[in-house]
Amino acid sequence: HPPTNLPTHSLTQELTDNYHRRGQLFALKGFLGLFGGLCGIGVQLVVYSMFPTDTLTAATVTTAVLVAYGLFSYALLLWGVAEKGIERKQVPAVPFTAAVVRMLRNTTYRWYLLMKVPMTFLGQLPFQLVLLFYQNNMRMESLSSHYLYTLALALVGALLSIPLQLFLSQRFGRKQTLTGFLAVISAVFLLSTFIPFHAAPKVIFPVGVCLGVSITVPLVIPDAILGDIIDLDELRTGTRRQQS
Repeated sequence: HPPTNLPTHSLTQELTDNYHRRGQLFALKGFLGLFGGLCGIGVQLVVYSMFPTDTLTAATVTTAVLVAYGLFSYALLLWGVAEKGIERKQVPAVPFTAAVVRMLRNTTYRWYLLMKVPMTFLGQLPFQLVLLFYQNNMRMESLSSHYLYTLALALVGALLSIPLQLFLSQRFGRKQTLTGFLAVISAVFLLSTFIPFHAAPKVIFPVGVCLGVSITVPLVIPDAILGDIIDLDELRTGTRRQQS
């Protein structure tokens, strides 16, 4: 995953230097990422329903579908994606250590890392822990259906939050929107620690929506902010240092 994700993320930062279009681009990127995850789950559900007792065949068919899609994506990448002209210039290679030092000298980028790293970790954590919460706190004889409802609401919350983040960031600014989302999600999760969900299991459903929001918030707005930081650093230094 990292060998493909890192170059793709770097290319995405170069697709546009327009402030508003960059927000739209990363909102679309996050939305399609979630949609791709749903498609992957859908493929598995369809294939395993076709071969309910033959796990080997189901796994083989699923792998074949994924390989075919991977080859299609690879061809699409080579045919339809190109870097900006500035990337074709001969730029002297910068040693890895020097490149890291240059990045860390960028004060704005250091603040971005201090925000991005813990926010990404904490954004994924609630969704990963929800099954353990059900198993140890809900006191229910059958968890499967209730748990799946919560996951479904998390996906709905994730998908709906992306256009909302885009709209609010264009209306009020990225910093204000990100701060507001983080404050609301933090308040919901903090209050949830004091709610006896086992006494009223359906009360957890609104929290399920926030589980999905917590996944998208660290991705959509911060990635667009990173592009702004790159542009600002280029204005200050005269070089595109994220390419070093």
